[in-house]
Amino acid sequence: MLTVCWSVKGGVGTSVVAAGLALGTAASGVDCLLVDLGGDQPSILGVPASGGPGVGDWLAAGPDVPVDALAELESPVTDRLSLLHLGDGAGLVKGERLEVLAAVLAGSSRPVVVDAGVTAAAGLWWSGRGESLLVLRPCYLGLRRVGRAPAG
Repeated sequence: MLTVCWSVKGGVGTSVVAAGLALGTAASGVDCLLVDLGGDQPSILGVPASGGPGVGDWLAAGPDVPVDALAELESPVTDRLSLLHLGDGAGLVKGERLEVLAAVLAGSSRPVVVDAGVTAAAGLWWSGRGESLLVLRPCYLGLRRVGRAPAG
């Protein structure tokens, strides 16, 4: 099962909600993968940043880097939770390769929680592949931005 947590406005708690979902899943005895497209998960989980390549770098590398390489980029957080760090490819989390990533994550045998961060077009790449969880703190600006977000 793929669950993508996203927001149209920063600071509403998207990363904390994603971490909570992943930790809760792992605590229930199920292996889970948390994918960090926002870059905040190491700080939230209290683990060191990878200091090396991550999912952002895989996205930027293009089709020459195989899908199997994603598993090599995971870091254990607990016995049941693994983290796929953003890496050095921050800002490169866009483009056609996101659709490949979505298909791979949706086909995983374990639950996957994605911290997609702030994006108005988040629904475009995982549409129909999993659950979309819009995280929104009730505020006027956030509600206005949701109204302008493309349907996913």
